[in-house]
Amino acid sequence: MPDVTFRFAYDALIKLAIALCADHGLRVKAQQGHHVELIEKLAEYLGDPEVKVVLNKFRQKRNWNLYYGGTVISEKAVAEYLTWTQTVFGKAQQYFNRGKLL
Repeated sequence: MPDVTFRFAYDALIKLAIALCADHGLRVKAQQGHHVELIEKLAEYLGDPEVKVVLNKFRQKRNWNLYYGGTVISEKAVAEYLTWTQTVFGKAQQYFNRGKLL
């Protein structure tokens, strides 16, 4: 089920953003627009503006699926999102390995 895989990948990236914010002493409260703020912080802390662009597209698809009855997410699109998600997690691993959390 590509839509389930897509949702879990999105949620994992949001949790990653929460971890990076916590590492910087920030706590983003659950309120309208908090995912946008988390995405901006994730891009900022990883030093990669592409994260903001791609993850906002990801967020828009997630919102459409969640709130407006869904959209079809292909196996190919999910595979691309998963590859990109792994890349972002690799950047986060480098960030954490620089002594930020360890």
